[in-house]
Amino acid sequence: MNKEQTKKYMKEYRRTHKDRIEQRGKEYYHKYYQSHRDEILERSRNYYQSHKAEKKIKKYKYRQKAKAEVLTYYGKGKLACVRCGYSNIDALSIDHINGNGGKHRTVIGNSMYLWLRRNEYPSGFQTLCMNCQYIKRDEKVEYAI
Repeated sequence: MNKEQTKKYMKEYRRTHKDRIEQRGKEYYHKYYQSHRDEILERSRNYYQSHKAEKKIKKYKYRQKAKAEVLTYYGKGKLACVRCGYSNIDALSIDHINGNGGKHRTVIGNSMYLWLRRNEYPSGFQTLCMNCQYIKRDEKVEYAI
């Protein structure tokens, strides 16, 4: 057999014996893992430690991007408070228009911005700065008295 015929034969063999090849690979990997377990775990730990900071930064940037998108959507197209217009992203947050934000957070967890994005921006939310959040809360308390 020449090189081209061998390639063609091997390609056909891999296509028709896919399960057998996969099983052999699993068996080989299992044997290899059992005999090199400590080395593999040590490499894994070292990789995790050396990339931990990098991963943390990547996760932070991902969450900040999601936060900016969500706040812009609920800020009526602007990255700003809908009441006063304050635009520092560090002071902006999502407000439950009808209240009950605490109950809602217990149901969905702490990833509010990701939840809103995943659920295609449901209604009932707005972007407020923390000052306006507190003012709104105090206004609600005054009316309740």
